[in-house]
Amino acid sequence: MFPEKITDKREMESKTFLKNGNPITLELGCGKGEYTVGLANNFPHNNFIGIDIKGARMWRGAKTANDQKLPNVAFLRTRIEFINSFFFSRMKGR
Repeated sequence: MFPEKITDKREMESKTFLKNGNPITLELGCGKGEYTVGLANNFPHNNFIGIDIKGARMWRGAKTANDQKLPNVAFLRTRIEFINSFFFSRMKGR
């Protein structure tokens, strides 16, 4: 569930990283990831990525998503102010 190393913004696009072209919803400050996992369960045709700086907290959500074999959920450990490094590569002016 955690990307080992992301070197290119395009790796976080849903077609490459989550293996589909479905929309992505980000949960900023996801904590233990309960809400992220819940959304993934309820909306299987959307992708959900929980973002938090504390990897130990996110571990719970990542483990639950992995145990449930949810293909539409992922977690990313980073500071919120750095998310442009992973997303928004197709926005104008980026």
